[in-house]
Amino acid sequence: MHDGDGAPGGRLGVIWPSGRWPNWKRPVMQSPAPPPVKATLRKMTRNIKLTLEYDGTAYNGFQRQDGLPTIQAELERAVAVITKTQASVIGAGRTDAGVHARGQVANFRTRARMPAEKFVPALNSVLAPDIRVLAAEEVPLSFHARYDACSKTYEYTIDTRPIPSVFLRNYAHHVPFALDVEAMRQASSYLVGRHNFRSFAAAHGGAKTFTRDVKLFLLESDGALVRMTVEADGFLYNMVRIMVGTLVLVGMGKLTPEEVIAIRDAKDRRLAGPTAPARGLCLVRVDYGDIGSRAPRSKALDCRDAGNAPTANAPVEWRRS
Repeated sequence: MHDGDGAPGGRLGVIWPSGRWPNWKRPVMQSPAPPPVKATLRKMTRNIKLTLEYDGTAYNGFQRQDGLPTIQAELERAVAVITKTQASVIGAGRTDAGVHARGQVANFRTRARMPAEKFVPALNSVLAPDIRVLAAEEVPLSFHARYDACSKTYEYTIDTRPIPSVFLRNYAHHVPFALDVEAMRQASSYLVGRHNFRSFAAAHGGAKTFTRDVKLFLLESDGALVRMTVEADGFLYNMVRIMVGTLVLVGMGKLTPEEVIAIRDAKDRRLAGPTAPARGLCLVRVDYGDIGSRAPRSKALDCRDAGNAPTANAPVEWRRS
């Protein structure tokens, strides 16, 4: 009699009524279920928002460029060192070579479990001393530092001393004579509001539309220093620097304030002033409104601070009503 391997009957001499062996199947061993994974241990993708400041003197702008030092490349290198993985760092403003920032915003995605605030000392420990992370926070995955910005604010500094300051040589444009600040201030008022700013855009900027909403143009004079602060929902390539170059011509008496209106409406770059040097420009703030409950990206948010209203002793500023 055939001795079936492990089947009942063979070794015991049992004959089944049918005369044949039943369809014997080995029992299927079920693997034990894996233990539940704690939520705190799951490697979930996170979105980290950074607030930065940097001295742009030694860099070829923010945006990554092959073989050239840039802010984006340095940030991505630092993130890779800290998290052990590569990540793309997105900047709110793609500042040019030599332009500085006191309030640039960037974001990157990571699966690192490090608490958000710990990214500040960690990244600063490996970044060059002319780049610093000021704050870090976790934000929704949908947050995009560039596309979700509802306004940016830039500041431009002019040094009008006969001999330029050694300490401002990388941070101010030197004009070696006094400027008519009141005339410049009047001219700046014509640049506030929603206009086509093609006259103040670099010819090779590649913009599809030229309409921007300038919400604020503040011009201050502090001794020999003249500072211009401009807030808008977006800026064309070299827009602030061309505005500054045009207003300097007004301050020199080569243009009248009213001629700035004609230049603005002509939509012709050739009529505006020269592009002021990059070193005087600084990105000071990027506003987003409430990140947790943002409107769709197609709708611009009014994220101006309520405390921006001028006081009786504040310098005159021009703001769209």
